[in-house]
Amino acid sequence: MTSDPNVYAYRGRHLLTAYHDRHQHIPNVDLSTVTPVLQNPAPSPDLPVGVIGTGTAGLYTAMIFESLGIDYHLIDADAPGRVGGRLFTYHFPNGGPYDYYDVGAMRFPDTPFMKRTFDLAKNRNLKLTLIPYILQMIAPSANTWLLYNNARASNQVPSVTDDPFSVSSYVTDSSLRTPQGVSTKVEEVLQPFRDLFRTSPAGTPDMASAMDVLFEQTNNFSTRSYMFQNGTSADDINWCETIDKSTGWYDRAFTETIIESLAFNWPSTPLPGPEQPKSDPSQGWYCFDGGSSTLPQAMFKSLSPQAQQDTEFLSPVTAISRDPTKEVMRLSINGTQSPREYSAIISTVPLPRLSLMDLTGVNINDNYAQWSAIRELQYGPSVKVGMKFSTPWWETALPMPIHGGQSFTDLPIRTVVYPSYPAGAQPQNMSKVLIVSYTWTQDAERMGALINSDGTARPELLELIFRDLAAVHGVTVDWLKSFYTEGDYFAWDWLHNPLTMGAFAFFGPGVYDTNDVYSEMLQPAARGKLFFAGEATSTCHAWVAGALDSAWRAVDQYLALNLPDYQQKFWDLWGPTEYWDESDNQDLIALNRKLMERHLVIGLHKDGVKME
Repeated sequence: MTSDPNVYAYRGRHLLTAYHDRHQHIPNVDLSTVTPVLQNPAPSPDLPVGVIGTGTAGLYTAMIFESLGIDYHLIDADAPGRVGGRLFTYHFPNGGPYDYYDVGAMRFPDTPFMKRTFDLAKNRNLKLTLIPYILQMIAPSANTWLLYNNARASNQVPSVTDDPFSVSSYVTDSSLRTPQGVSTKVEEVLQPFRDLFRTSPAGTPDMASAMDVLFEQTNNFSTRSYMFQNGTSADDINWCETIDKSTGWYDRAFTETIIESLAFNWPSTPLPGPEQPKSDPSQGWYCFDGGSSTLPQAMFKSLSPQAQQDTEFLSPVTAISRDPTKEVMRLSINGTQSPREYSAIISTVPLPRLSLMDLTGVNINDNYAQWSAIRELQYGPSVKVGMKFSTPWWETALPMPIHGGQSFTDLPIRTVVYPSYPAGAQPQNMSKVLIVSYTWTQDAERMGALINSDGTARPELLELIFRDLAAVHGVTVDWLKSFYTEGDYFAWDWLHNPLTMGAFAFFGPGVYDTNDVYSEMLQPAARGKLFFAGEATSTCHAWVAGALDSAWRAVDQYLALNLPDYQQKFWDLWGPTEYWDESDNQDLIALNRKLMERHLVIGLHKDGVKME
């Protein structure tokens, strides 16, 4: 196992430290002196903790509570039995066991920041099977394709030379006209900041100091604005973005791009000199045998039969309030007369859904920065379209078979994803389902306009997909349609799904330090009775690991303010810190706890709790 640092953990500590520095005017008191002021009684046997949402954060919260003997109640707006939130596997009717595709999260890297995910999958008696995921085929077997400007080339990137896509009249920097040139340019843009984290003859860099410098120099830039300021033309930036990501992706925070680069490819080559790239970009990636939905389904089934039976589905929460006379929390469910009562509430729903709830009853406006964070945080759009064919033609009928990996294009479908399952199967026995289009950002917004809420789409979307798919693979539309039965497709748009309103948190420049979105969302509301979880409230947002980490943190906060005697057992069972890979580092554990206790004090002060 790798011993690389968890860059997301260092990001979290940097953000909290900076936030605390800006709130030095708030009394620096011990948390233990504040909790008695809250007058928060221990939960009554007939007043459970309400957990909103049955995605991975909500189900992980439930598993933790059950292990501690704490009564809880799950509530979800989705259909009965539909758990998992944005972990969603679609199985085609009348298909075989592997005729499915993951509409949501589909691949998991075995890296430091994913350790809680792998602990859940392997060590919690969920009886799940992880199989290798082929992220990208490598030369000499890289038989996937690149199609840009109506010119097609092999995805064996180093072999693509000169100007394969005839963009010389558009791309002014001649070195960027090949995919390898774009890759080199992106590496050059990131390298000065990656170097902050590389070892040198002077020794291992101080991670906290490196993170400080990173934020100071990059936080107010998007990737686009940083490249433009440093001399790259607008057309060249757009071309790099087209090859590298999706339309509009470079508008997100430049800091995000750098940290993601570090998380997935920690710099192992010491200074001085250039970094050495990984030989196999697919190394260490996995998927769930049977689809990602097997994870939340197994989590739900691991709960007690009574907890499963008591879970309320089709129950969208419309309001959260606190009754100060009874010290209870109330949830209003759409279409019901009387609100539910709970000892406390942990909300794991996506922030766009949370922003639609009436939160005035928890005095959210007393801390406008927190309400603003809930309202402002952007969620990125994402669309996937899967098609089932009579045979996996990409494996069996092309001159150069494709087994896993992805093809890329500037046509509307943007990315084609080939299945990696079942593991070890012969080509003819591979899944017959192809993700014929996977899009993000502006590309997804446009595709999503053609998709209906039931998974069907307008006819022109299907014609577009066949046209683009044929072009990418150098075949005819009629040839593709010979393997297709009308109606064997499923399309999904996360942005316009009413229960998610987006696929994942998408932080723009300045959002972290300037607007304190992350730090504000980590504070409880309703005087220590309402807690927020979900991937957006984690430094590792957009990943299942982030959702799990956020659930750990929300439970830890709840226990600290309500049931501190339970914390040691909680730490023993579920790890002593939010960042699982740091569980053996006592110094970091102590620092994490110190930061979170101070954060709770600041949050309670802003919520009107008097500090002695």
